[in-house]
Amino acid sequence: MPYNILMRNAGFTLMEVLIAMLILAGGLMVLNNSSSSSIGTLQKAKKVEQIARLLESKMTEMELNTRGKKFEELETSAAGDFGSTYPDLRWTMEINDFSAPNFASMMNQDQAQSDMALLILNKFTEHLEEAVKEMKVSVIWTVDENKLEYSVTTLLVDYEAKITMQQ
Repeated sequence: MPYNILMRNAGFTLMEVLIAMLILAGGLMVLNNSSSSSIGTLQKAKKVEQIARLLESKMTEMELNTRGKKFEELETSAAGDFGSTYPDLRWTMEINDFSAPNFASMMNQDQAQSDMALLILNKFTEHLEEAVKEMKVSVIWTVDENKLEYSVTTLLVDYEAKITMQQ
């Protein structure tokens, strides 16, 4: 056999090796991007889980601080941080008036019963707005220049509030 035929069957050409290396390099780049993206997602999930725990803890603390107090005694807002353990996180708390839905607008207007029903529904709405406050606790995560806010809201109820039926 001639020398050329033996050399052709002996291995890959330089072009075939370069193409194979290019395909392998492209595959490694895709794999690297995929793994770094997964690591970033995992780190964010871990941070969000920490925020959820801190938010639950802060809400519990705020609820305990409001127990047994009249609405007039409550601070309407507060803010702070979580110390050096979580330097990129801070918290806020706001207590606002509760805005009850207009139950009277949902009622079917039958004149015979509507006056009394409207009176009752309006008084019920007024009572809800006096006896209920809304407390919102937020944890703010500062990432670079962006601020991400995670919040939990609960209702505080004054079970001692009197219902008055006078007009």
